[in-house]
Amino acid sequence: MREVLTRKAFTAVDTLLSSGRAVARRALGAARQNGQRYVDLQDRAWATDIALSRQMLRNMQQAKWGDLLWGEDWASGQVPLIHWKGVPNIKDPYDLALVPLLLSELKPATVLELGSYVGGSALWMVDLLESFGVDSQIVSFDIDISRVVVEHPRIQFVQADCTKPSTFDGPWFDLPHPWLVIEDAHVNTYEMLEHFHPHLRPGDYLIVEDTAFMIDKYQALERFAGNHAGDYKVDTRFTDLWGYNGTFSFNGYLRRM
Repeated sequence: MREVLTRKAFTAVDTLLSSGRAVARRALGAARQNGQRYVDLQDRAWATDIALSRQMLRNMQQAKWGDLLWGEDWASGQVPLIHWKGVPNIKDPYDLALVPLLLSELKPATVLELGSYVGGSALWMVDLLESFGVDSQIVSFDIDISRVVVEHPRIQFVQADCTKPSTFDGPWFDLPHPWLVIEDAHVNTYEMLEHFHPHLRPGDYLIVEDTAFMIDKYQALERFAGNHAGDYKVDTRFTDLWGYNGTFSFNGYLRRM
């Protein structure tokens, strides 16, 4: 899995380096001149003006998906390179900064996370929210929750299959708003976004991760946003904080309008 993601990332970087940076700089200039925070995805480019290189990506992938995560070492006392309280937290450096800013501003009553792995990101978010004084409930879905090593009274891990969206149905859809929905499962993205759409209300947020390197996933996001024109807008407060699409989730921070 790690090797596949790395190859996809390198291919995407080669494309961006050859054609995307100039596009991104023009788009960023236009966006800043316009001064709008919330922008239609169709008016955004799949591009970035941040400095990318194969070496940078290789280093980040090693930090996120180091060898410790592929064995039992981390569970027996070894600390992975990127972790929260010793539990792997597979986030890139951009989202490690951006997600806390969003949590602090939104103060979500409910976080719905697609993709649990071992539970590190859910634990990270619930601790952040508690530090912000937010009594939030996190529901984290994964096809295999036997790997989860986290227990917390405000986190519920639910087994569900993205190829069968109905397996995500349950009482969590009645949990209080505002919501933050994070799509980090990378499977059947378009259908999953459509499945969650009827339950999202104005003011809720949606993060679709890794759209910088997974072109098919970005295309699924484009299709979804096109089907619901005006319902979702990219929040440039987060996507463009470090520069145009200064995140591995290109145009992936969206607000339900």
